[in-house]
Amino acid sequence: MSETNGLDGLVIFQQHEGFGMYHEERVIDGKLFWRSLPNGQWVEYTNEQLTRKLQEAQQKKTSADFYEKAPWWTNPDLPPLKVTC
Repeated sequence: MSETNGLDGLVIFQQHEGFGMYHEERVIDGKLFWRSLPNGQWVEYTNEQLTRKLQEAQQKKTSADFYEKAPWWTNPDLPPLKVTC
């Protein structure tokens, strides 16, 4: 593994959820890889998988922007909510 840029070795995502639920992503030689076991083999993402990840990330950002800019969420002129129960 040769370091070709400042991203090599960067852990992008790591998740541990109980038995058998493990996912890790890492940049190796400037490419994004994943594995499903802590000591498992690294698998390079295909172009199609990377495109899908990009689309999902853009959709999440769009959703977050919508809720951040929604008037009922940020409008200081609206009265505060009252709990009645």
